[in-house]
Amino acid sequence: MANFINMPRLGLTMTEGVIAKWAKKEGDSIVKGEIIAEIESDKSVVPYESPETGVILKLLANEMDTLACNDPIAIIGEAGESIEDMAPKASSPAREAAEKNEETKAPVRQAGEKVARKAGEKVFASPSAKRVARENGVDLKDVPMTKGKARITKEDVLDYLQESHVKATPLAKKIAAEEGIDLKDAAAKAGARVYSADVLAMKPESAAAEVMEAASEDTILPVTGMRKVIAARMKESLEIAAHLTTVIDVDMTSIIQMRTSIMDKVQDRYGVKLSFNDIIMKCVASSIEQYPRVNCQFTEKQILVKKKINLGMAVAVGEGLVVPVINNANELSLGQIAAESKRLASKAKETGLAPDDMSGGTFTVSNLGMYGISSFTSIINQPESAILSVGGTQKKPIVTSDDEIVIRPMATLTLSYDHRAMDGSMSAIFLKTLKEIMEEPYRMMI
Repeated sequence: MANFINMPRLGLTMTEGVIAKWAKKEGDSIVKGEIIAEIESDKSVVPYESPETGVILKLLANEMDTLACNDPIAIIGEAGESIEDMAPKASSPAREAAEKNEETKAPVRQAGEKVARKAGEKVFASPSAKRVARENGVDLKDVPMTKGKARITKEDVLDYLQESHVKATPLAKKIAAEEGIDLKDAAAKAGARVYSADVLAMKPESAAAEVMEAASEDTILPVTGMRKVIAARMKESLEIAAHLTTVIDVDMTSIIQMRTSIMDKVQDRYGVKLSFNDIIMKCVASSIEQYPRVNCQFTEKQILVKKKINLGMAVAVGEGLVVPVINNANELSLGQIAAESKRLASKAKETGLAPDDMSGGTFTVSNLGMYGISSFTSIINQPESAILSVGGTQKKPIVTSDDEIVIRPMATLTLSYDHRAMDGSMSAIFLKTLKEIMEEPYRMMI
């Protein structure tokens, strides 16, 4: 019997995904557990294993298409099996996804008379209505409720989805917003999903030609998946947190000597090459142990100082950025941190990180020193309250306590922190502690 294969939900915050690459084509046989596609989630690209065994009868989306979680992406069944009766469901994925989330299978009903709310009127909705609205990106303020009822029901949201919600690619939405085109008008002509070409067709011929000419000269990179979420989260972080920075220079002489002396031992025992960033991560974990105040989360009612020290490390993946987390970093040896950081970095670049690999972080370290960057400022990774930016090591003239000028390898550390959660003196104490540990790393063994 043929079944739909749906867009998976790869994390609690994921609402949509992108078909980054199909691993199979129509007509191919597939076994349960075999990779059917690579899915770009809000955080990474993850291989998706088929939950069914059979033949791929139909692929319902193209590569780089964006679909909501639970939208059908393929149909799998027996060779030669008819799927004509499944076509209506495939053409209305939003409704199908909503129906799958119903607690009970409601009979087909005639929509009752709808009543629009007055401006500013408080919105009341049932839990199931809130869930369906959340899963489909619907603002409940826009949903009319059935006349005679005191709150919005699940059926009201489903009716709104069927009648008013327009599914469009990110590029189509961007062009429509810039050109003042109503996506509903484009959807009436395009069908179930609106693409950029559908929106351009709504423009006057001269204007459409101008846009197409520009598109032929410029490279268009659709804002989807990882990039879309990065953009939203960075903007949200800047709007939410009161960003402030504190900067300090660190003499890297001792860390360079440490790495040289123990690098072979770490390689022999853990099978990985020890990097400067591994040592810095260990120093950061030890510094947080000594001054845990920076390891916190701000809420409107309280500041949560986290007991666990889970260090996020920013990793560049293609044109995106992911932040895998080294859990309980303060409890790990330097070699264990090196092994874990290499494992997570390789997984991010080769097979894709799982949601659990990127959750639970309490403090993040971002290092661009390998690119020759002397210093930079990072945006706080919400809901954390601080992020450390590590610049490259450069030889600089330094005046010693004996008023002598010497050449030392120096690195600049920049701490971005949420001023709502901590003050400048707190960030200064933490950086002072970190500087002392990095310049005398034996302190980590005390």
